Amino acid sequence: MDEFADAPFVPHLSADLRSVELEFNGGRISLTTEQLQVVLLWLGRLRSKMEPPVPNQPTQESSVFASDFRFVATPPDKIGHLEVRTPEFGWVLVPLSPERRKHLAAAALGVAETVPPNARIN
Repeated sequence: MDEFADAPFVPHLSADLRSVELEFNGGRISLTTEQLQVVLLWLGRLRSKMEPPVPNQPTQESSVFASDFRFVATPPDKIGHLEVRTPEFGWVLVPLSPERRKHLAAAALGVAETVPPNARIN
């Protein structure tokens, strides 16, 4: 698998593509699709505690690109969410307050981009 030539591990996908064995630093671990998904989520949580922090602005090197998205509408006074799908991590849910939904709608309609009041970058 040439696309993993620079990875810090050596992956061995099973013939049925339902598990992977990873060689890392002299050790091996085998994970099913479901186990790998859980490990990825925990690693993401762990990464959020580390230094340096995740950059405040996206960069080519630090970004995962979405392959799909959908907006889940709720009544105007309730929290809705944007669902973004990435090939690497599956679906990521982004909660959207009514104010942020208005901002998203304005941006989608081509209105000049503005930061919603009380917005903060985590």
